[in-house]
Amino acid sequence: MRLRNEYDFTDLSAFELRWRITRDGVPVDSGAMASLRGAPGSTQTVALAYTLPAPLAGREYFLDLRMVRRLGDALVPAGHVVATEQFALPVQAPAARVATSTLPP
Repeated sequence: MRLRNEYDFTDLSAFELRWRITRDGVPVDSGAMASLRGAPGSTQTVALAYTLPAPLAGREYFLDLRMVRRLGDALVPAGHVVATEQFALPVQAPAARVATSTLPP
């Protein structure tokens, strides 16, 4: 994943990247990356330490990202969310087949 620091004067080390994988809105995995580095205006590639979950039929999986302040200052408290993004994950399982002969008329 590529991160672009669009701040003019703040390094990415001031933030922590928190990620969460959800299945139908319920968290199934999460983590954080606090060792970010990136000068203002720079772009860097980061790798999140997650594995795709085993798919269940008919379920949706998303990767939610949040960039939060690591330390507070006079204007913004620690933990304040400054950016969010959500990506649909390519995790799918086919629905179970139903024999129509076993259904009532």
